[in-house]
Amino acid sequence: MAGALCVVCKNALAADRIRLRYEGRYYEFDRDRCKIIFQENPDRWLEFVLATLGAGLFLFVPRLLYPAGMGLGDVKLAMLLGAGLGASVVLAFVVGLVAGFVAAVFLLVTRGSAARKMAIPFVPFLALGGLVALFLS
Repeated sequence: MAGALCVVCKNALAADRIRLRYEGRYYEFDRDRCKIIFQENPDRWLEFVLATLGAGLFLFVPRLLYPAGMGLGDVKLAMLLGAGLGASVVLAFVVGLVAGFVAAVFLLVTRGSAARKMAIPFVPFLALGGLVALFLS
């Protein structure tokens, strides 16, 4: 089958691909690790793909609208969290946004209007949200 892709990592399949029958359908994998991931979560692969794309888009759109306000590192970490956490990435975003808001309010209170021009990296807050989501889900 020319042009076939692995159902997990989307790499092109080689001649020595791995086949697995699941609920009457055949799935093909590029390597053993992809097969193991699929066997552990056969019904959740779409959730992880959509969470990866959704989390990336959630931060990429503000990057497009105001490039100086958001870095690509934030977008990449969001996609990584989406791939690792699945739907729990929403909790990671909520915790990260609330933590970032608390830090911003603290800076506004302590430094006044000068804090409005300060850049605050979002990655530490997003990482904190990812850890909280990991331990709570």
